[in-house]
Amino acid sequence: MDKGKYFHGEDANKFWGQYFAEVDKHLKNIPYEHGKVIRRELESHAFEAAQADSAETELERLKTSFSNLGKPEDIVPPMVAEALIEIAQKSNNPLDVIRAVTFQIGRGIMKTCLSIMIGILALLSGIVFIMAFAKPFAPENVGLYTDDGGTFTFGIIMNTGNLQEHLGYSIVPIGIVLGLIFYRLTIYFLKYLK
Repeated sequence: MDKGKYFHGEDANKFWGQYFAEVDKHLKNIPYEHGKVIRRELESHAFEAAQADSAETELERLKTSFSNLGKPEDIVPPMVAEALIEIAQKSNNPLDVIRAVTFQIGRGIMKTCLSIMIGILALLSGIVFIMAFAKPFAPENVGLYTDDGGTFTFGIIMNTGNLQEHLGYSIVPIGIVLGLIFYRLTIYFLKYLK
C-alpha cells in the first residue's frame, strides 16, 4: 500500500512504516480497494492523534498515537471482518459469503457458532440448487424416496432399485424456491456477525 514520508525525522517515518507494514499483513484477506480504505482510516487517526499530542519529538508523539490506537493484530481483524461481511451482503456472491463466514471462525464462541450455522444454511442452499438442476439430467436418481419400510431418503441417490420416488419433477421448482430461501437467510444472518 502507500509508503510515504509523513514526518521530518527518519526514526518517526521508520516507526510509521513498521506499524503500517504490520497493518498491511492483516489486510491481505480483503480486496485491495477495501484494504486501502481501512489503511487510510487508520493513517488518518494516527496522524491526527500524533499532531495533537504535546510530546516534544515526532517519534514520542507517534508512539503515543499508536499506543492509543492499538496493536494492528487487535484493531485490524475486526475491521476486515466487517468489510468482508459488507462485501458479501452487497455482492450476494457465494464465494464472498464463504470468505466472510470462514474469517469469523475462531473469533469468539458466538461468532464461531453463528458462522457454522450460516455455513450450514449456505451448504443447504447449494445442495438444494444442485438437486433442482440435476433432476432433468438424472430423473430416476434425484428426489424424495421411501423404501418398503417407510424410511425417507432425500437427495441424489445412485441405487434406487426398490425405492419409490414421490415428488417427480416438482422437485425443480421446490428446490429453486428452497435454495433461494436458504440463501437469503444466509445473507440475512451475515449482519449478526458484525
